[in-house]
Amino acid sequence: MAGYEFIHSANDYHQEVTSKMGTKIPKVDEGISAKGNVYEENQAFYRKHSIKQYVHSVRGGKYLKLEIADIMKGIGYGDQVELTPNDEPPAIRRLSYIEINKQSFLNNIECVNRYINYFIEYFDEDDELLSAYVFMLYLIMNRETDLSQEAFTDQLINWFATKSMIAKVVKMVDYNTDVTLLKRPERSTYDPSIQLTSEHLYAIMCLSCIHKLIIPIVSQYFNTIKDKLKSDGVSDKALYYKVFTAFIPYVDEIYDVSLYDKLYYTATTRISKTENHDKQMWNRRYCSGVTPTYYAGSLMKDLFIDISQKMVFSKSAIVFIHVCFDQAIKNELVQQDKFEFMDMDTTPSDSVNETLGKFDQWQTANAGTNELTMLRNGAEIIDLVNYMAREFDIDLKSSEFKEEYKFYRENMLINDFQRNVIFLYYAKKLGSYDTLKTMKSSQFIKLIIMMKHDLIEQNYIYLPQFITAKIDATAAKRYNRRKVEKAFTEHPCYQDWIDQYEHAAPLVKNDSIITAARIMISNPIKVVDFDPDINGKLLTVKDSAAADEFIRFNIYLV
Repeated sequence: MAGYEFIHSANDYHQEVTSKMGTKIPKVDEGISAKGNVYEENQAFYRKHSIKQYVHSVRGGKYLKLEIADIMKGIGYGDQVELTPNDEPPAIRRLSYIEINKQSFLNNIECVNRYINYFIEYFDEDDELLSAYVFMLYLIMNRETDLSQEAFTDQLINWFATKSMIAKVVKMVDYNTDVTLLKRPERSTYDPSIQLTSEHLYAIMCLSCIHKLIIPIVSQYFNTIKDKLKSDGVSDKALYYKVFTAFIPYVDEIYDVSLYDKLYYTATTRISKTENHDKQMWNRRYCSGVTPTYYAGSLMKDLFIDISQKMVFSKSAIVFIHVCFDQAIKNELVQQDKFEFMDMDTTPSDSVNETLGKFDQWQTANAGTNELTMLRNGAEIIDLVNYMAREFDIDLKSSEFKEEYKFYRENMLINDFQRNVIFLYYAKKLGSYDTLKTMKSSQFIKLIIMMKHDLIEQNYIYLPQFITAKIDATAAKRYNRRKVEKAFTEHPCYQDWIDQYEHAAPLVKNDSIITAARIMISNPIKVVDFDPDINGKLLTVKDSAAADEFIRFNIYLV
């Protein structure tokens, strides 16, 4: 990613931007109204400015037609094959039509088409985008090519994230972005940590434009492998999320932001505003396994898959994000439950009248293997707690331990990534990850305390503090994902990890591991520790230090 150093100033492009015909370039949303017929408005836009439609909708709007004949002529292949509109060769025809299956893409396809054609007409003089389309479509449609999701994403990056392509997108973004749409806080006391700045606006629109450009290719790839995805149990959303987020590091590099972290914090902030006055609604959703933390992750998926590609320059993208988040949260809280939940009366059974109380009825109906499994899991966790206490010579009944326990119970707030690290540690000892899900909170706290003791004895510095720390997302700093991954692969113990476990290599790219390391690196760690000398201090962790401790920890796990 080195070399992405673009000076973006809208004024530079607003002053003297002209087309090949010597006329001033229009804005991409010029003449497009929010409530108008987008297709008709697009056609008027194309006619007015003599913009060729290299991409357009056909067959009722469910298919995209790529004018491959014109595209191939544009990139120098038109003389090699006879290309006529009425008699397209089969190979050309196969590459020309793309079915759009995802409803959110279909709903916004005319906007996608306009942005693609506009980009080609005014900002892609050497037809780089057209070349990328032809190559990627051929690669996808070539039956001899085994294009895995990882390979597809890599190829997409190779063709759509080149320095020249990104520079063109940046130029388009800078020319069309109206920073006056950015709402400024009126209060002087407004927390700047939660404010999305003009840099974030540019970055968001840059990512949005990239997503629009790749939608035809991503859609075609999905149509090609959808049966395999279904058999592998992989959702279409998982594919789209993987592909769309792959471009975030490039945008971060250009605009010197940490876009994912900032937008994630925006999502959690919007959710937190509802946790008090909608407490009962959140409790109800909790019964269905939906917590505020879980839902924040769901919002991020929706943001990059469905919301991003709908953003336009004529409307504030930042306001749009807030509105979409608020509406999504509202819909989540008011939606009808898939299952019926009811309070269970614990009135005891009446033996005289031979009637069973509701709780006894439930126990009777659910007795058997589930109950046996719960009892077995409970016994294993009790044994684990006692074993760890003996291992570290800890008296669980001592006043000292009770004070330590009380401290962590009152001060510790564990997020999903911290919990995952803790669960992985104890899963090795139990031989099961799922068993841990049945433990009581009191047992969880005890195990965390003893895990900290163990990690400290093993000469870990940051990891023992990470698992109990308060993560300050408001103070997140910029990080380089590839640099983090490189720190893993270049660690001297990396090969030992590979040698011990042949499937360990892919784990380095696993989102949970990378994300945990990223959180440790990009966010100050506010220590939560029973030791008053270090409690409350902030720790800043370097890439190499995080990689060292995570590598050693994962070697321990295998």
